[in-house]
Amino acid sequence: MQDRIPTDFAPVAPDGSLIKFGNEPFYSVAQAKDRLKELLGDMGNTTEEDVVENCMKANPPFMFNSTIVLWNGFKSTEDEVKDSELTIDTGNSV
Repeated sequence: MQDRIPTDFAPVAPDGSLIKFGNEPFYSVAQAKDRLKELLGDMGNTTEEDVVENCMKANPPFMFNSTIVLWNGFKSTEDEVKDSELTIDTGNSV
């Protein structure tokens, strides 16, 4: 299973001003890692990836700058046979 949380999100308009989309939450890298640990425990690991995307066709147009925190791991179903079948289907190891 893999999940990701954008952190240090900075949508920048062409004029250089920051754009905020409604009540969208903003997380730092540390907050995202803490939230993932709270939700998923110590199963799996996290990595970070810097992402910059040109979103000039959006309304309003912006550049997306963020550090994405990726979580990769396996959450047990508490059934060894089912877990074994899931890891074979997904290619993950327990």
